[in-house]
Amino acid sequence: MSKKSELESRVGRLAEPEILEEGVELVDVEFVREGKVQCLRVLIDKRGGVTIDECEAVSRRIDPILEEAGLMADVDTFEVSSPGLDRPLKKPADFVRHMGEKVDVGLYKAIDGDKTITGTLTDYDDGGLTLETADGPVKLEKGEIAVVKQHLDF
Repeated sequence: MSKKSELESRVGRLAEPEILEEGVELVDVEFVREGKVQCLRVLIDKRGGVTIDECEAVSRRIDPILEEAGLMADVDTFEVSSPGLDRPLKKPADFVRHMGEKVDVGLYKAIDGDKTITGTLTDYDDGGLTLETADGPVKLEKGEIAVVKQHLDF
Protein backbone atom coordinates (compact mmCIF):
# COMPACT_ATOMS: atom_id res chain seq x y z
CA MET A 1 0.00 0.00 0.00
CA SER A 2 1.38 3.42 -0.93
CA LYS A 3 2.04 6.08 1.71
CA LYS A 4 -0.85 8.10 0.25
CA SER A 5 -3.29 5.15 0.38
CA GLU A 6 -2.16 4.25 3.89
CA LEU A 7 -2.72 7.83 5.11
CA GLU A 8 -6.17 7.99 3.50
CA SER A 9 -7.12 4.64 5.03
CA ARG A 10 -5.92 5.58 8.53
CA VAL A 11 -7.70 8.94 8.39
CA GLY A 12 -10.89 7.19 7.31
CA ARG A 13 -10.71 4.63 10.13
CA LEU A 14 -10.14 7.29 12.80
CA ALA A 15 -12.54 9.89 11.41
CA GLU A 16 -15.54 7.76 10.42
CA PRO A 17 -16.92 7.05 13.91
CA GLU A 18 -16.65 10.75 14.80
CA ILE A 19 -18.28 11.79 11.51
CA LEU A 20 -21.18 9.40 12.10
CA GLU A 21 -21.65 10.95 15.56
CA GLU A 22 -22.24 14.27 13.78
CA GLY A 23 -25.10 12.69 11.79
CA VAL A 24 -23.33 12.59 8.44
CA GLU A 25 -21.39 9.95 6.55
CA LEU A 26 -17.82 9.75 5.35
CA VAL A 27 -17.80 9.69 1.55
CA ASP A 28 -14.10 9.81 0.77
CA VAL A 29 -10.67 10.84 2.01
CA GLU A 30 -8.23 12.40 -0.43
CA PHE A 31 -4.59 13.26 0.14
CA VAL A 32 -3.59 15.34 -2.88
CA ARG A 33 -0.85 17.69 -3.95
CA GLU A 34 -2.18 20.97 -5.33
CA GLY A 35 0.81 22.87 -6.63
CA LYS A 36 3.28 22.94 -3.75
CA VAL A 37 0.59 22.33 -1.14
CA GLN A 38 -0.29 18.93 0.37
CA CYS A 39 -4.03 18.87 1.01
CA LEU A 40 -5.98 16.41 3.14
CA ARG A 41 -9.63 16.55 2.09
CA VAL A 42 -12.39 14.71 3.96
CA LEU A 43 -15.65 14.54 2.03
CA ILE A 44 -18.91 14.13 3.95
CA ASP A 45 -22.55 13.91 2.92
CA LYS A 46 -26.07 13.04 3.99
CA ARG A 47 -29.40 12.82 2.26
CA GLY A 48 -30.31 16.35 1.22
CA GLY A 49 -26.69 17.52 1.41
CA VAL A 50 -24.53 18.99 4.14
CA THR A 51 -24.24 22.55 5.36
CA ILE A 52 -21.12 24.61 5.96
CA ASP A 53 -21.90 24.40 9.70
CA GLU A 54 -21.83 20.59 9.52
CA CYS A 55 -18.51 20.68 7.67
CA GLU A 56 -17.12 23.01 10.34
CA ALA A 57 -18.41 20.78 13.18
CA VAL A 58 -16.80 17.69 11.63
CA SER A 59 -13.54 19.56 11.06
CA ARG A 60 -13.38 20.73 14.68
CA ARG A 61 -14.19 17.23 15.90
CA ILE A 62 -11.68 15.23 13.84
CA ASP A 63 -8.76 17.68 13.55
CA PRO A 64 -7.44 17.06 17.09
CA ILE A 65 -7.84 13.29 16.68
CA LEU A 66 -5.82 13.31 13.45
CA GLU A 67 -3.21 15.60 15.03
CA GLU A 68 -2.85 13.32 18.04
CA ALA A 69 -2.41 10.31 15.75
CA GLY A 70 0.40 12.11 13.92
CA LEU A 71 -1.45 12.13 10.60
CA MET A 72 -1.22 15.86 9.97
CA ALA A 73 2.58 16.15 9.83
CA ASP A 74 2.77 16.26 6.02
CA VAL A 75 -0.49 18.19 5.58
CA ASP A 76 -0.43 21.87 4.63
CA THR A 77 -4.19 22.28 4.18
CA PHE A 78 -7.00 20.35 5.86
CA GLU A 79 -10.52 20.58 4.42
CA VAL A 80 -13.87 19.05 5.24
CA SER A 81 -16.39 19.54 2.48
CA SER A 82 -19.29 18.18 0.51
CA PRO A 83 -18.43 16.11 -2.54
CA GLY A 84 -20.92 18.14 -4.58
CA LEU A 85 -24.05 17.12 -6.42
CA ASP A 86 -22.25 15.31 -9.21
CA ARG A 87 -20.13 13.06 -7.03
CA PRO A 88 -19.70 9.47 -8.21
CA LEU A 89 -21.63 6.74 -6.42
CA LYS A 90 -19.00 4.33 -5.10
CA LYS A 91 -20.09 2.58 -1.92
CA PRO A 92 -23.02 0.17 -1.62
CA ALA A 93 -24.69 2.74 0.68
CA ASP A 94 -24.52 5.30 -2.15
CA PHE A 95 -26.47 2.98 -4.43
CA VAL A 96 -29.01 2.14 -1.74
CA ARG A 97 -29.53 5.86 -1.05
CA HIS A 98 -30.19 6.55 -4.74
CA MET A 99 -32.38 3.51 -5.41
CA GLY A 100 -35.44 4.59 -7.39
CA GLU A 101 -33.72 7.77 -8.59
CA LYS A 102 -32.35 8.72 -12.00
CA VAL A 103 -28.63 8.13 -12.51
CA ASP A 104 -26.15 8.56 -15.33
CA VAL A 105 -23.90 5.57 -15.97
CA GLY A 106 -20.67 6.16 -17.88
CA LEU A 107 -19.47 3.07 -19.73
CA TYR A 108 -16.01 1.92 -20.75
CA LYS A 109 -17.33 0.78 -24.14
CA ALA A 110 -20.29 2.20 -26.02
CA ILE A 111 -23.53 0.22 -26.17
CA ASP A 112 -25.56 0.99 -29.30
CA GLY A 113 -23.31 3.99 -29.90
CA ASP A 114 -23.74 5.50 -26.42
CA LYS A 115 -21.12 5.65 -23.66
CA THR A 116 -23.64 7.05 -21.18
CA ILE A 117 -26.95 5.52 -20.15
CA THR A 118 -29.50 7.42 -18.08
CA GLY A 119 -32.21 5.59 -16.19
CA THR A 120 -33.84 4.92 -12.87
CA LEU A 121 -31.73 2.74 -10.58
CA THR A 122 -33.89 -0.31 -9.80
CA ASP A 123 -31.37 -2.88 -8.58
CA TYR A 124 -27.79 -3.00 -7.35
CA ASP A 125 -25.39 -5.64 -6.09
CA ASP A 126 -21.62 -5.95 -6.07
CA GLY A 127 -21.75 -7.50 -9.54
CA GLY A 128 -23.57 -4.65 -11.26
CA LEU A 129 -26.80 -2.72 -11.47
CA THR A 130 -30.09 -2.50 -13.32
CA LEU A 131 -31.64 0.65 -14.75
CA GLU A 132 -35.14 1.25 -16.02
CA THR A 133 -34.71 3.30 -19.20
CA ALA A 134 -37.14 4.64 -21.80
CA ASP A 135 -36.31 1.51 -23.83
CA GLY A 136 -36.87 -0.90 -20.92
CA PRO A 137 -34.62 -2.45 -18.27
CA VAL A 138 -30.85 -2.49 -18.80
CA LYS A 139 -28.58 -4.72 -16.69
CA LEU A 140 -24.94 -3.65 -16.54
CA GLU A 141 -22.06 -5.68 -15.14
CA LYS A 142 -19.53 -4.00 -12.84
CA GLY A 143 -16.75 -4.38 -15.43
CA GLU A 144 -18.74 -2.36 -17.99
CA ILE A 145 -19.26 0.61 -15.67
CA ALA A 146 -16.73 3.45 -15.56
CA VAL A 147 -18.73 5.80 -13.31
CA VAL A 148 -22.21 6.24 -11.86
CA LYS A 149 -23.52 9.67 -10.87
CA GLN A 150 -26.84 11.09 -9.77
CA HIS A 151 -28.68 12.52 -12.80
CA LEU A 152 -29.04 16.29 -12.56
CA ASP A 153 -31.88 18.09 -14.34
CA PHE A 154 -31.45 21.83 -14.66
